[in-house]
Amino acid sequence: MTALVSSETKPGRRLWFFVLLWVATVFAALVALFYDQTVVFDDAGRVSGAYPNVAGYLAALQSQVSTGLPNDKAVIIRITEAGCPCNIGSSGHWQEMQQKYDDTLFIEQPLKSAPSSLQALIPATPMALYLDSQGQLLYAGPFSQGVLCNSNNSLVEAYVTGEIRQHYAPLDAAGCYCSLR
Repeated sequence: MTALVSSETKPGRRLWFFVLLWVATVFAALVALFYDQTVVFDDAGRVSGAYPNVAGYLAALQSQVSTGLPNDKAVIIRITEAGCPCNIGSSGHWQEMQQKYDDTLFIEQPLKSAPSSLQALIPATPMALYLDSQGQLLYAGPFSQGVLCNSNNSLVEAYVTGEIRQHYAPLDAAGCYCSLR
């Protein structure tokens, strides 16, 4: 009888073993995927090589994005590239911000449909541009830094809340970004 009990529990143990093995494998694959995407936002020097200072870069971006936007409402533009795995993390952050800041206009801009003059100014995606209610571009860069893009490591939310009012482009931020070379 002991042999029967023992053989009945083995399939259950095997099942748990394979379930745990599967979970560990999926977790390792996700870590490897996101770790592979952890780069400096302007790692190829696409922007920093063309613009020696942040003010010049922001002025070039300002001329590309400010036309046709409302002057009485703050605007966040999310620029994404199809197929970038980092869009997954920024999508949740994007939706969370839309729910929190209903007085802000949120615009989704796929990179492929942006004018080539704007595409030339984008070092990596996903990217956030924040224009205040007067239409001044105050922030251009990643939504957050780190492997996971969320409100805990957000770079752009301090602009939306008004905590920061200076011009900023954190081109040296490290996180999950898809570099455009």
